[in-house]
Amino acid sequence: MIMTIKFKIGDRVMYRDIGEKPLIGTITDVTRDGSGEPTRYTVKLDGGRTIGCIPDELAHLELDKL
Repeated sequence: MIMTIKFKIGDRVMYRDIGEKPLIGTITDVTRDGSGEPTRYTVKLDGGRTIGCIPDELAHLELDKL
């Protein structure tokens, strides 16, 4: 069984893009499907830019706070 990692607003995350160095930011919004499962996250990066990500592109940054 594959378990989807869920993030919540305020979580510190690392965005992983193929071929690029990881980017660090904070979840600012969560888009959910009809059943309430998260489908997309909005992340404000520490550099000020805002990006949209799917759950598979993110990892928790502060593991001690899970």
